[in-house]
Amino acid sequence: MATPAEILRAMAERVDRNREEEFAGCIVIIPPADRNGQEGESIELLLIDPARDLANFWSTAKSKAAIAADEFVAQQQVPALGGYR
Repeated sequence: MATPAEILRAMAERVDRNREEEFAGCIVIIPPADRNGQEGESIELLLIDPARDLANFWSTAKSKAAIAADEFVAQQQVPALGGYR
């Protein structure tokens, strides 16, 4: 698995390969390793959009993070909020 620095450098290279006027944002989220040393999957997003739609960027970023969080919770078999009785 790539190191956090390698993941960030790869995103920087992807940004460099695209035209600046079409750059609509990027995110790289690298979670820490868990207590067992298992590394989480990074979330990498590069949006190319000449309209530079900020609402699109933030809604996509929020959705990607929410999906990853939901998958993590499902893997941990943690009851949903309010699920304890």
